This record gives sequence, C-alpha cells and structure tokens, in this order.
Amino acid sequence: MNFRPLQDKILVLPEARIKSDVIQVMDNEADSRGVVVAVGDGQKYDNGKQDPMPLKVGDKVFFGTYGKSSADDYLRYSEYFEDDVRYLLMSWKDVAFVEET
Repeated sequence: MNFRPLQDKILVLPEARIKSDVIQVMDNEADSRGVVVAVGDGQKYDNGKQDPMPLKVGDKVFFGTYGKSSADDYLRYSEYFEDDVRYLLMSWKDVAFVEET
C-alpha cells in the first residue's frame, strides 16, 4: 500500500463485529475496532510547533461509530478502498483507547 496519512490522521483496517473481554460490540455497530496500518506525522501549527503522533502502526484501537442520526454523529471518517480491502481514514483523536497486550 502506498498511502501515507497527513498530520493527525491515521489509517485503520476495521475489524467489524468482534467481541472481546474489553468491550462488547453491539449488533447495530458496524465498526468500533481496528488495527492502525499507517500514521501521519502529527498535527502541525502555524507557529511551527508539531504534536507528536501518539499511535503507531500495529496498535489495536477502539473508536466510536456513527450514530443513528446526523445529530448524534461523533466520529468522522472516510472510507478508502484498495484491492477490495476497506480502510478508514480518521483523526487519531477519534480513538477512544488502545488495547494493550
């Protein structure tokens, strides 16, 4: 894959409908967990400062999902397809937590 997210963005390979000891995925939630496959360099500001990227490739992450109406949407991501594989492009700030092993 020749894809590098910019700034605070990450690319996630979603693992739909997975149940774990940490979190139960509800039947109506399509995506809430995945593996980070690419990361940006971190948010850059006009004053020249840059936030470091707190995530790395291989991190297993949990994130929110779309709500039932546009009023309660709290996660904004874009879908990206390569070779019939679906990826999600989102800000690292949309990640709720990282699974530690």
